[in-house]
Amino acid sequence: MNRVHLVALGVPVAVGVGAVAAGAEGALAAATGLAVVAMAAAWLTVVRAPRPQAGHDAPAPDPLAAFVTYRKIESSLRWAGTSQAHYDRIVRPLLSRLLAERLLERRGVDMAARPDLARDIVGPELWPFFDPAAAGAGDDRRRGVGDDVLRRLVERLEET
Repeated sequence: MNRVHLVALGVPVAVGVGAVAAGAEGALAAATGLAVVAMAAAWLTVVRAPRPQAGHDAPAPDPLAAFVTYRKIESSLRWAGTSQAHYDRIVRPLLSRLLAERLLERRGVDMAARPDLARDIVGPELWPFFDPAAAGAGDDRRRGVGDDVLRRLVERLEET
């Protein structure tokens, strides 16, 4: 028998015993006592959030928490200057993918099929930073792309 069955049988039995032992007042007392016990049991089982300790404020909610993709892009771009290897493995594929989406959506150009046209649109001075064919092993000792170049690349993406 589970707890629900025990409670379902126990309540009428307790009220009946109270009625037999002390009449209507006994039944009322037994029912009131059972109600108090049920309320106490329910109150003890309610899950409460922990209270912050004195002197410790709860952290402010992150307004960008819902934007997981944005966070990944932001993090990747922040590390663009770390090394050429990081740029070649992480940032260049990201920028190439974003450029390919922009070219297809805004200009109807498939970058994989027409890299020459994509190069003409982006410009020969910035194309090497987007060119997926240029991705190599990279050199961990060489510095990656500087902030000024990265800013120009993002601006070109926005213009495209």
